[in-house]
Amino acid sequence: MARRCEPIGGAHRPEKAPAGAFFVACAAAPAAPAAPADPDPDPDPHCAMPLDPLLRTATMTALLLAAAPGARASALPQVQLRLAGQAIEAEVASTPAQRETGLMRRASLPAGHGMLFVFRRPQPVCMWMKDTYIPLGVAFIAGDGRIVRLADMQPLTLQAHCSGAPVRYALEMQQGWFAAHGVAPGSTLQGLAAQAGPRR
Repeated sequence: MARRCEPIGGAHRPEKAPAGAFFVACAAAPAAPAAPADPDPDPDPHCAMPLDPLLRTATMTALLLAAAPGARASALPQVQLRLAGQAIEAEVASTPAQRETGLMRRASLPAGHGMLFVFRRPQPVCMWMKDTYIPLGVAFIAGDGRIVRLADMQPLTLQAHCSGAPVRYALEMQQGWFAAHGVAPGSTLQGLAAQAGPRR
């Protein structure tokens, strides 16, 4: 999902993503009595058998989707917001880990739903779309709820979309939602009072 950039040494750059890899391991076969060598042995049923490329690709895709955060219900807190007279159901990403994960690997986003990023203090921030499959729009929002900048972001890109000014929040919605409802810089997001408490 979108990632956040914070000022580092006077410049803005994305936070480094943690290294990781996906593995499928074979279970160890149970010990068996020694037997004469078989010139054409059967494949070990406890290990993966060779698959043709198409089947292997489909299998790995299914495993990756099952492991993706979007494949299970979000455990993030939710808040009801209003913008341009429209109700928004937003998941709240307020910790560093939640902000870094964001909407990554989600297969879809319900209509009228989004994600609200809450930052520790007003600061310039940037977002990108690494590992994010859904076209998104982002509104950068000052502490008083006033939108200072809007940007459209394309899936699976590393282009940085920056606030251009210190902000306390960012709201991601499906791409086109802001334009469809006449949202522009200067519009005010309502319902942020509950998010202005403890800063992490």
